[in-house]
Amino acid sequence: MYDVYKFKVHALSVEEQIKRVELRLHQNKESISRKTKVKYVIKQNGHSILKYHSKENVEVDGKYSVVNLSTTIKSLINQVHGNITIKVSIKKNIKFEPSNKSRKLRREESETKNDALLIIFSEDKGFLHQMYEKIMQMNPAEQLSRSKRAIQKREKKKNRTKGKRKRKMCQLQDFDVDFNHLGWGQWIVYPKVFNAKICTGVCKSPVDEKFTPTNHAMLQSLMRLGQPKAAPMPCCVPTKLKPLKLLYYEQDEIVVRLHDDMVADSCGCR
Repeated sequence: MYDVYKFKVHALSVEEQIKRVELRLHQNKESISRKTKVKYVIKQNGHSILKYHSKENVEVDGKYSVVNLSTTIKSLINQVHGNITIKVSIKKNIKFEPSNKSRKLRREESETKNDALLIIFSEDKGFLHQMYEKIMQMNPAEQLSRSKRAIQKREKKKNRTKGKRKRKMCQLQDFDVDFNHLGWGQWIVYPKVFNAKICTGVCKSPVDEKFTPTNHAMLQSLMRLGQPKAAPMPCCVPTKLKPLKLLYYEQDEIVVRLHDDMVADSCGCR
């Protein structure tokens, strides 16, 4: 015999990626099985797109038995971006207690009276960037708060003390590395000198989207808007690195190897 649960997963944005899917069942601690048989039927617009059965591990988290469904359906949800119905049948080798707690993603229909939750852990790479863009598009009166004006005044004063030289924005520049200077010239045959590139310049706060800031850098910039001393400005660093092919001596033999992350290829604010 199987307990059957149905869940509706609404449409997800293209940027949103599912990391983990859990079925949580309110359980009786006196009877817990380590593994359980699971059957899946997944439909989209009334048409079946997956039928599958497997044995899944069962973990205990507080009052719930947790069945990890990620291996089977995570990639499928990412491909179709939600808007599907998931029917999960669990073999009755776990005894459960009913629960009246109201939770999101409660099953849509069930042939049993047991409480079940489908928990989806996702990452939306575009969400914070969209919110950040909205804040940056605010009119100047809203955006230039007192704290931001304080930052700008401090930067202007700093620039005046440095001979009024205008510092360049974050960018890629040439940077020659000489292996002879490092003391490695005796065993590195080629190249003796190469352009490793380097990232230099200023990351202004708030940092511009063209510098591909990380979520952390965006939050750092936003905190500085409200509290100038809350965090330092983001730093100009390599965001993409290329490998370099080296010809050198190794145990009396000449070898050629490709070494990763040797040459800066692009810069951003982090």
